Amino acid sequence: MTIDFTVAIPTYNGACRLPKVLEKLQMQVGVEHLNWEIIIVDNNSSDGTAKLVEEYQASWRHRAKLRYCVECKQGALESTSAGDNGGGRGNSWVFR
Repeated sequence: MTIDFTVAIPTYNGACRLPKVLEKLQMQVGVEHLNWEIIIVDNNSSDGTAKLVEEYQASWRHRAKLRYCVECKQGALESTSAGDNGGGRGNSWVFR
């Protein structure tokens, strides 16, 4: 299956912010004809971001697949590159 676009969300210690973003993404309408994915790129967080994403993945019911990868090198460039190199398959990219 071809992925039309990837939403990459680079984050560092974003456990307090991610729930709102993920809830909004789950509420998207009018995208039924699109194949898309969401990748959380964790920039080596220490606040429980990984556990939070794991919990969301366990209960995720949206058509868009929720994926997770870790980039241990600190910095925005590294985390956005990790989203691209971390297996994102979208023909187009959106970085949040």
